[in-house]
Parts: sequence; C-alpha cells; structure tokens
Amino acid sequence: MQAQAEALIKDNEYDIDSMSVLSLAAQSGCSAYDCELVSLSRALNTKLITADNKLIESFPDIALTARGYISGVSE
Repeated sequence: MQAQAEALIKDNEYDIDSMSVLSLAAQSGCSAYDCELVSLSRALNTKLITADNKLIESFPDIALTARGYISGVSE
C-alpha cells in the first residue's frame, strides 16, 4: 500500500519560495504551513479550497470554501 501511495504522488511535488511563504505569514498572521498552500496556489494560478476561515479572510483572492468554489462566489 505504501508503494502504491508513493506512486500516486510521484512527480506531483512542488518547490515553494520560502521568502514568499514567510512574507505571506508576516503579512497575514497565518502560519507558515498555511501560507505554503497560499504560495503554491498563487504559483499554480489556482484557487485554494479550504474550511480555514482565517485563510479565507486573509487571502480572499485565493482561498475560498468548497461551497464558494462550486457556486463561483467567495463567501
């Protein structure tokens, strides 16, 4: 099972600019861990679907709920 899991994620890893992450964390007050997701979403030019209200409030251009994404409207 472990080998199957590793095969599924192989070649689907991304490098993230750590200075961008730290800047986002300082600006927002969100954790660096959470800001890695924001930074990656921006780099990939995609939305971040989350239930984390702080991320949604801090990054309304990127982060939204699943319901908001499906309906096409930020909540």
